[in-house]
Amino acid sequence: MVQNLSESIRKITDMLDIFSDSTGDYYILYHFGSSQYYFSKNILQAYAIFRLEKTTCTLDEWRERTDSRDKNRLEQIMQEMQKGKYREYNLNYRIKSSNLQTTWINSRGKLYQDENGQPFYLLGRLSISEIVKQAGIFNNAELKNEIKKILKSLRPGYLLLMGIDNLKSINLRNGRDFGDALLKDVIQVIRDEIHHSQKIYRISGDWFAVNLPQYTKENVCSLFQNIQERLIGQCTISGGCVSYTDYHVSDEGMLLQYAEISLDHSKLHGKNMLTFFCRRIMKRNSANWNCGKIFRKVYPLGSKALL
Repeated sequence: MVQNLSESIRKITDMLDIFSDSTGDYYILYHFGSSQYYFSKNILQAYAIFRLEKTTCTLDEWRERTDSRDKNRLEQIMQEMQKGKYREYNLNYRIKSSNLQTTWINSRGKLYQDENGQPFYLLGRLSISEIVKQAGIFNNAELKNEIKKILKSLRPGYLLLMGIDNLKSINLRNGRDFGDALLKDVIQVIRDEIHHSQKIYRISGDWFAVNLPQYTKENVCSLFQNIQERLIGQCTISGGCVSYTDYHVSDEGMLLQYAEISLDHSKLHGKNMLTFFCRRIMKRNSANWNCGKIFRKVYPLGSKALL
């Protein structure tokens, strides 16, 4: 049994070396049973970054190389993968380099199970992270263009806005680089949970929007809760949501404003929750919205209540 396992691992690590020769990236195998990491051989050439003198190390040894500010995030992901909660991961975190500096790396990969359906190993890639690059993220003008098309088509569904709670405090406590990496992690979680089916739009520094055509209210609540749960231990998020069709809005700017007001309400009433907009009891007081009277339901983390 042990010999068969060793042979299987050797075959996989041989493949990792072939991949690394082709791409220049560093590849990684983590075996759950032994809590052991195996790396492609080219990682030894990057000693200044990874401080590895051999192509294996234990989970505890890798933790020691991880910046103390990121250990909780890394351990949270590993625990969730071991429980089989997620099949894929994508995480940015810092490791302590040999020159007493820290280097941001991106680790992404997939969970593989044994014949009994239990977590067997993780297979993935390590690369030096470009934490400021938000590939595949679209802007406010592009969002309005897409909303306009959806409104013309009269398709049902929802516009969902999400914002990271207390990002300024997170940046002050952990550094702006940490905040940038967190933004990228949040984007990846959203992308995973919508199954890469829709564009993600960055509205401001920590606000993101996604159009959800054909989604029901139940679908939106389930999506938002899944995102919240995957970010436990890293941050909390608040959300604001508005229907495309319930209020007969023909102007994309107005629909976006309704979603923004809903998100503001979540932020002002405890955070870490989702608010659905309702215009039925909306009142306007001078030039300001009477925000205390325009919301019908608020969904905190874990809530099963649906409109």
